[in-house]
Amino acid sequence: MPSLDGETMVDPGNPASQGQVVILDRRRAGTLAGVRRLSYDGRELPVDETDLQVPQITTRDVDRGDAPHYLLKEISEAPASFRKTLRGKIAERDGVPVVELPHETLSEGLRARLRAIAKDTDRSVHSIIVEAVEKHAAHEEQMRSLVREALAADAEIERTGETYRAEDVHAWARKIAQGVASPRPKPWRK
Repeated sequence: MPSLDGETMVDPGNPASQGQVVILDRRRAGTLAGVRRLSYDGRELPVDETDLQVPQITTRDVDRGDAPHYLLKEISEAPASFRKTLRGKIAERDGVPVVELPHETLSEGLRARLRAIAKDTDRSVHSIIVEAVEKHAAHEEQMRSLVREALAADAEIERTGETYRAEDVHAWARKIAQGVASPRPKPWRK
């Protein structure tokens, strides 16, 4: 497992370069060629032997509750975590919910960025924060819907045994995207 650094900016002063994502290629599982590491802004971060660490625990060792997979547990718990984070920080003024965060909640740099955006767009910082929270809530709702669909699809595969080759599905999706009527791919395995 490659070590990840979520704190250091690849490009100092560019917050988008902070944090890392690892993409694993199952066709090359167990090899360095099967590991691709990127910063959040999409820059390739090469992986070599010195970056590898043996994890002391795996996701199977973590309490997943009723979730069949660790990632599903994390996705399904995100909205509650978000609500807990905002607990006690939402107030009502003139019948309108407003976010009341302690001054130290947002770094001075972030506050300055928000003030600049507010000035450039002729909006209030509050409206920008509310919009961001609304977008995040919509994203979380989409993720929950995706999880429900994925679980339903998994159950359908278990029930029917039907699976499709990725190449066939991709070719079909490309035709649909191009506006070409195309029959669904045939199941690869039943």
